[in-house]
Amino acid sequence: PIIIRAAVVFAMNSVYSRIAERLTEFENHQTIVDHQNSLILKRILFEAFDAFIILFYLACFEKNVSLLRMELVGAFNVDTLRRVFTECALPYMMKNYSKREKVGRKKKDDDAKNNAPSGVLSEEADLEIYQQFDDYIEMLIQFGYVTLFASAYTLAPALAAIATFIEMRSDMWKLK
Repeated sequence: PIIIRAAVVFAMNSVYSRIAERLTEFENHQTIVDHQNSLILKRILFEAFDAFIILFYLACFEKNVSLLRMELVGAFNVDTLRRVFTECALPYMMKNYSKREKVGRKKKDDDAKNNAPSGVLSEEADLEIYQQFDDYIEMLIQFGYVTLFASAYTLAPALAAIATFIEMRSDMWKLK
C-alpha cells in the first residue's frame, strides 16, 4: 500500500499542478509576479496537503503513534527513493542511452553526411525545460517530513541529509 500511495500522490501532484495553473489563469493577475506568487502558493498548499494529510489524520484524530510511524517511514522512504531515482539514476541512464544511440546513428550517418545542426547548442535545445520550482517544492516537502514528524521517525533527518548530498553531487555531474 505504501508504493501505491506514493504513486497516487505523484499522480495527484501532477493533476494539482495543472489545476493550480488553470485556477491562476482564471484569476487574471495584473503582473507576472502576482501570477507567479499565486501559482506558487497554490502548488505548495496542494502538494503539502497531499503529502501530509494522512499523517496529520493519524497523529491528531487516530492518535495511533505506531501506525503513524509505519506510514511515515514508508511514505518518507519511498518519496526519498523516488526523488533520488528520478533526479540521479534516471538522468544517468538516459545520458548513457543517448550516447549509445548517437554512436549507433553516427555509424549509420558516416557515409551520408547529415545537414542537421550539431554541437552543444542543438543538444541543449533538445533538453527538457528545467523547472526550478519543482526542486524547491520537493525540498520543502522533505523539510516538512523531517521537522513536523521528527519524533515519530528519528532517522528521517539523516536520510534526508544523505539524499540531499546525493542529489547535490548528481546536479554537479549534470552541469559538467
